Amino acid sequence: MKAAEDLLKGALATDPDFLDAKSELAVNYLHQYETGLIGLDEAMTNCSAMTRQVLAVRPDDPMANALRIYVEIAGDAEATEPRRVYDAIDKLERLVAENPAVYQIRILLGQILQRVQQLDRALVVHLEALQKEPYNPRVHYELGTLYLLLDRPADARAALERSLELESQQPNAYVRLARVSSQLGDGVATVKHLLRAFEIDPRDHELPAGIALFLYGLGLVEEGDDFRSLVHAVAPTSEIAYLVDLRRAISMGDVSASVETARRIIEEDVEDRKGTYSEAVQQLMTVAAANGTIDETTTYLEQHAPGIFDIKADALPHKYRAAQIAALDAWYVSLPREELLRRLDDLLNEAQEFGLDPLADPGHRLGVYALRGETEAGVSLALEQVLPQPVTRNLLWREQYSQPMYADIVADERVRNALRSREAEYDLVRKQVRDYLAGISESA
Repeated sequence: MKAAEDLLKGALATDPDFLDAKSELAVNYLHQYETGLIGLDEAMTNCSAMTRQVLAVRPDDPMANALRIYVEIAGDAEATEPRRVYDAIDKLERLVAENPAVYQIRILLGQILQRVQQLDRALVVHLEALQKEPYNPRVHYELGTLYLLLDRPADARAALERSLELESQQPNAYVRLARVSSQLGDGVATVKHLLRAFEIDPRDHELPAGIALFLYGLGLVEEGDDFRSLVHAVAPTSEIAYLVDLRRAISMGDVSASVETARRIIEEDVEDRKGTYSEAVQQLMTVAAANGTIDETTTYLEQHAPGIFDIKADALPHKYRAAQIAALDAWYVSLPREELLRRLDDLLNEAQEFGLDPLADPGHRLGVYALRGETEAGVSLALEQVLPQPVTRNLLWREQYSQPMYADIVADERVRNALRSREAEYDLVRKQVRDYLAGISESA
């Protein structure tokens, strides 16, 4: 990504009026944000600057207008009104209809549709792009990413492998293949793909971070530390570096270190990239619930993030809304039942206003059943859909099911048996990954 940026800037240094290069540079900034090379504010500011320059000369430029629409939504740090999101979708759909050959507009449209969980509509858009650009690696990559969201790992793998056939040096495609492998329960393949991504782009600090997070999830702290050191050497104050430190502390059972890291995240107002901020809130509230200090922790959070728990707020930073969801575990312990259910319903209604279905994911639905005390439904869902999934899909399962809200569901003997089977699967994957990494070290 950085190399492409340098090439485009070189072209603009030679010809400052090269408008197509400015549009490509704007897209490049979006891609750099996707990979974590730059933050959201920097990406959107730079993208907007390039787009404005193009529109000043070519006000009807379709790609520049599409980028302007996209940035207005994706770059909004506050919770965007549903109407604005769907207005943006309508505008992008019109641009697609007027400019069917510009596949990049379809990609932007598909990404916005994915953001509001309109996955079937997004699939139509991406398949249309594929018809127009069958040999474009980016189109296959985006299609593979969508198939992951649709929980179609075999289709995702086929699309991503085709993308790599067309352009082999794509670290992000290998990261997506790692997600396919984790969906399918193959821990060794997950690590292989992540290592290959890092080999292609050793400057991207989020790649060793991804490896460290996976290894910490398996309790392989010593192995994970090798990659954590690479993250801290390149980007010690990045969002992902904080998340790596938090997960490391959790993996080691070091409550004090986890609280210290979580507090740094809150006090430095870190972006919620990869869920860093909301996970910090969750850890603080979980520890507070166990220690009986929820009131004190709530006061601390509200001092550093005014309005963070204001469920009724019309405009709220996205990370605050995510933090409210993360706090539900602790609220289950601390709030009167009527207030807990009111907050839960408000959050569900907020999601539904965007056209989202917060209960579509079985894991999320299980959490709602647990909060509402619908134990029988929760047990059935856990046994039929959640616990049969490969353990690599959720390496934080121990922490999740140890929360008080799941106690009645976990008390069912059938669920306890399923969790014992999950423990055995976890141990096997852990051993396989540890042996694989040991083999690499021996051959190096």
